[in-house]
Amino acid sequence: MDFRLLGSLLIDDGTRIYTVDSAKQRVLLTALLLRAGQTVLKERLADVLWDGIPPQSADVTLRNYILRLRQNTGSAGARIVTRNGGYLIDVDEEELDLHRFGRLRAVAAEALGAGQAGRAVQVLNEAFALWRGQALEDIPCDNLCMDIRQKLEEQRIDALELKFEAELALGRHRAMISELLGLVTAHPLRERLWELLMVALFRAGRQAEALDTYRRVHRLLGDELGIRPGVQLSSLQRRILAGDVQLLGPLVIPGSS
Repeated sequence: MDFRLLGSLLIDDGTRIYTVDSAKQRVLLTALLLRAGQTVLKERLADVLWDGIPPQSADVTLRNYILRLRQNTGSAGARIVTRNGGYLIDVDEEELDLHRFGRLRAVAAEALGAGQAGRAVQVLNEAFALWRGQALEDIPCDNLCMDIRQKLEEQRIDALELKFEAELALGRHRAMISELLGLVTAHPLRERLWELLMVALFRAGRQAEALDTYRRVHRLLGDELGIRPGVQLSSLQRRILAGDVQLLGPLVIPGSS
């Protein structure tokens, strides 16, 4: 069984892929999946479903939503059980794509730390293949999803940074410059992305562009946050200015995993 939240909500039981047409039922199922294996009290579910203002009929309506989920999601529906004043969905962590993503990222970090950059890239590509769009993208419930979406997006960018470190270790600096340029535009306050871009440019023989990149992020951080670049970024700028040949060899930039 495969429950997918890294995109629209889908359930794959190995023979059929199920969607949930009702927005309220998608919210309900997501609330259960985010605490898979744990009882979620009816009061908490009602709060999520009706944004903190449940109607008087909330208990009856909630039971009806649970009944329809059980009826309309095949064998997955049988995983939803009534338990101690609430409901629980019996799902193993490996059946949830967001948990598999986290596990694969940890495996990749361990591989890179052991000097196995190729293995790290392979595992991270497998992890990124789990993403089909924005996490929880069809779940209309900000008080349930906003913080979780942000947390998952942070994890995705962390994993991208890890992948670029591995790509640098494999000598693929030229191929990654274009993607990094797009990422620093999309995530301008992620200093680690700027560091990786500067090293890639330096290794590609574009020292002047690497230094100009530092000036760009220096201005941006000052304008947006009123701060100077961090110690690692500033140290990297000085090393590039000095033409530090160690930056051309194995990955040794500050903060590397």
